[in-house]
Amino acid sequence: MKNLRQNFQALGWGLMSATLVLQPTLVQAQYIQRSFLNPGFESPVFGSANQQCYVQVDQSLIPGWSTTHGSVKAGTGNCTGYVSPGSVPLIEIWTTGFNGASTATNAGRQFAELNAEQASELYQNICLIQNETISFSLLHRGRSSTTTADVANFLIGLNTNPTSTVFGRFSTTSNGTVTAQPVAQNGATIPTVTNNNAGNGWVRYTGTVPYTGASANQPVGFAAVSTAGGNNTVGNFLDEVQFAGKPVVEFTASSGGAAESETNPTTNPPKLRIVGLVPTGGISVPISVSGTATLGTDYNTTSGTSTFNINIPAGNYDGTDATSVFTIPFTVINNNVPQGVRTIIFTIQTSTSFFASSTTTCGGSPTVVSNYTIYDDDFLSGKVWDDADNSAGISANESRGNQ
Repeated sequence: MKNLRQNFQALGWGLMSATLVLQPTLVQAQYIQRSFLNPGFESPVFGSANQQCYVQVDQSLIPGWSTTHGSVKAGTGNCTGYVSPGSVPLIEIWTTGFNGASTATNAGRQFAELNAEQASELYQNICLIQNETISFSLLHRGRSSTTTADVANFLIGLNTNPTSTVFGRFSTTSNGTVTAQPVAQNGATIPTVTNNNAGNGWVRYTGTVPYTGASANQPVGFAAVSTAGGNNTVGNFLDEVQFAGKPVVEFTASSGGAAESETNPTTNPPKLRIVGLVPTGGISVPISVSGTATLGTDYNTTSGTSTFNINIPAGNYDGTDATSVFTIPFTVINNNVPQGVRTIIFTIQTSTSFFASSTTTCGGSPTVVSNYTIYDDDFLSGKVWDDADNSAGISANESRGNQ
């Protein structure tokens, strides 16, 4: 919860309501990823309660995160229960207070060090959509010097790839002194900052970056550039990282339906799936209805009109569970009049608050229309008569011949 709340605040969207409880889990392969998960490195929890310690663990142990760190040295650590993973790509996590380094104000218990046993990048693979503008935020702190900064880059791509695009550079000492204002590059916008603006030597940097490449999954991360003492195994603390574009929305299915007697559709009504970070205040998804079913006669919408909105609360939605799915509310009118099969066509309308795009394939075509079929369960009634003389079976010629 603290990760999510602070990410909204950091991105300039204000504080979330304390009633919202939505902590995303590691995104699964069947859905795209539109925002950072586990942004505060709070999962899993290391050490015993209030223990001040550190661990170097295999990257697979930290949900959401990957590293360019090589298998250069066996991991070490002193948190209770720690077991070295051996020589693997390492991510180093500290708990607050270890070696005198505390987390920023209200920033939880754990943070990461970019320079574990070498200069490296911590990153996540994010679905980026062509020509979008993305907001980012991070906490950065130097480790060993109050006068000389540790320096890190923010980039799309891997620091091991010379074609990666750097959007910002940050220089912070261990007491939060900003030795050089952030350097924005390649179209990024990064405001100036004040020293120690997040407390305990941490500085929060925010900004926006344009993405002009093809829609695709891209590694987005933060890479160590230099350390105060020149020792690449010591420096560049990182915490409360977020990078998010607009959320992505589509219908979960293109069709559904049920009998007319199901007046509050529950069998397979149209549903929206959302993936990504929704800011404080939420967003509204406009929906229109059309089709062969008649509004007011066969069904009703919440607004009573052919357009209405589905409100999506603030949250970090990863698409993997029921919290990312919203059922379209409408009612079917059971009028006991035989009318045959009728269809309601639900359509997602355009909005500046989200992208209508596939939630399973980055940049793929979305399901923006969902048809709901109302099946008539009313039947014509009448007399059942006895055709004992088989007069109903007389052919037309026979009938004419008897006239």
